[in-house]
Amino acid sequence: VILARHPKIRVIFAGGKINKSRDGFWGGMTMDFISHLKPDIAFVGAVGVDVLENSVSTYDIEDGINKAQIIRVSKRAYVVAEAKKLSSDGNYNYASLDTLSGLITDAMPEEKVRAAAASYGVEIIVP
Repeated sequence: VILARHPKIRVIFAGGKINKSRDGFWGGMTMDFISHLKPDIAFVGAVGVDVLENSVSTYDIEDGINKAQIIRVSKRAYVVAEAKKLSSDGNYNYASLDTLSGLITDAMPEEKVRAAAASYGVEIIVP
């Protein structure tokens, strides 16, 4: 809602079934909607990011399917995750880091994680 107030940002919500626990939409209608998009940039969250294993994960399969689809159709995609999630893992891998443009986190990770990310061409951004 805050982004929608910005004059140069257009916010679009996908339709479909709402998942009240995740505050998002999913299902066939959502996947169809996403498949027709051509976004310049996408930001997705994650339960876990295992940089050393080239894995981005979540707990919910349908959530992961939606995120994988938006990554596929976007020109650039970034995963947003707190630094503590860089040592966590969900039970459904929805992307590999080498399909992303970058990782946005709240603290610079250790050198071996930075080196692994660089080997995949993934930029680590700490605002």
